Amino acid sequence: MLGETDRAKATKVTLNRVALPQLTSQNAFDKAENVWFNVGNNLILAKSSSLNVNTTKTFTFDLAPVAATTSVHFVCDGLRPAVGDGGFTSPGESIYITGNLPALGERNPAKAIKLDPNVFYQYIIDKRSEAGPTAPVWTSVISGLPSNTAFEWKCLRCRENGTATVTWQSGVNKFRTSESGYAG
Repeated sequence: MLGETDRAKATKVTLNRVALPQLTSQNAFDKAENVWFNVGNNLILAKSSSLNVNTTKTFTFDLAPVAATTSVHFVCDGLRPAVGDGGFTSPGESIYITGNLPALGERNPAKAIKLDPNVFYQYIIDKRSEAGPTAPVWTSVISGLPSNTAFEWKCLRCRENGTATVTWQSGVNKFRTSESGYAG
């Protein structure tokens, strides 16, 4: 049985009025019978073993609301020097983001989220566009942020193996998430 919800998760699932055990991983769910699992993203899976063809299967889902979340597209670019000399990195370095929310690593470089390079060095060196960026651009869409919440964030450059000094963006970036969905 596949159950879809809107801003809810299951707290209890029964089959013919008998409570089924909840599992906490997809792997455990796949190996078991007569169980259920909150997959996430408003999806609940429940299954049972075979029953007599004359037996009706009635699944009942008890639901609890889940707080709305939103997604934000973060950009660290060289047009507005994000980290010291913009988004340029050396081999083994990347640009990360962290902020004052748990989903953003709580300002801890060890928990920062790695961004993806979207405009590369060769594009800039070859000057493929006079109107284009003058330094690498690093971006990522981060989901699961609390809705309607003000927060602060910064870009930082650090080695991917966690060694050496972290270089922090100067200044503070502030943003407020939307009620739900994509906040931009």
